[in-house]
Amino acid sequence: ESVVPPKRVLRTNHFDTTKWEWIKLHKDDIVIATAYKSGTTWVQNIVKELLYIDQEAPAEFIACSTWFDFRLPPQETHKSILSAFKGRKLLKTHSPLDAIPFSRDIKYIYVGRDGRDCFMSLMNNFRNASDAFYNAINQDLEGIDSPFPRFVEEEHNEVKLFDKWISEGWPAMEGETDGWPYWSLFDNVASWWLAKNEPNVLFIHFNDLKRDLVACIQKIADFIEVDVPESVYPILAQKLSFEGLKASALANASGVISPPGFFWNNGLEDFFFKGTNGRWRNLLSAEQVAKYEEIAASKLPHECNMWL
Repeated sequence: ESVVPPKRVLRTNHFDTTKWEWIKLHKDDIVIATAYKSGTTWVQNIVKELLYIDQEAPAEFIACSTWFDFRLPPQETHKSILSAFKGRKLLKTHSPLDAIPFSRDIKYIYVGRDGRDCFMSLMNNFRNASDAFYNAINQDLEGIDSPFPRFVEEEHNEVKLFDKWISEGWPAMEGETDGWPYWSLFDNVASWWLAKNEPNVLFIHFNDLKRDLVACIQKIADFIEVDVPESVYPILAQKLSFEGLKASALANASGVISPPGFFWNNGLEDFFFKGTNGRWRNLLSAEQVAKYEEIAASKLPHECNMWL
């Protein structure tokens, strides 16, 4: 079959995967997937630059390049945005693969990162979520999910929250046993790893984006079948470094794909934050690190665990 249907539906305070039921994707549209805080927005902007070299990406393209199966905005708003754009679409998802349709005609890019680094970055988002975020995420939840909890320093500082994140799932994410108060990083990665050998799936690691951005941009360009002159890659890499992208976003440069800044107390400064790895080394105890490694080994195929 050219399309493998989803095995389950996610409806939580964050997810509404029923949106995939009505969207019409076309051959060579692109979906970027991650668990969270792994470089999703970074890779979205790389793809955008490759699709629109030497020209401004249309505002309609930027508008529809959002986290597609996020519960917000409502379906009607999303439909009108997506129906307005007729070109090659770029969507983002944080859903596990078994919760969305998988089409052989669509290009999928999965971005991975060490879960401990994801956790540190995720906690910065949690700590700095704004009242506007809570007002939006916790509206109209009756019959769907419990409200998303507010960050409380005494309960939710990184050291304390790590133990809960690694050993407790969010109740509405049925069957998950880690990821609180979000969703399971391990289940997400494992679900996509099953498709890693499909010709229309590309895996990119956050560490490789940091280490050799030019090579990653070249790999993505080849994968989405965009011809780029060799001399352009270093220019793109300079513009699309984490620091360059953050600076453009903070300067409100048009054409940068990013979430709404008002979701965080300090705007996109909180969202992009540091883009560095290893901050967990000075925070987590040896026991916590051992627990992470034990759970990662039990939940991920060996090759996947080594890659992550």
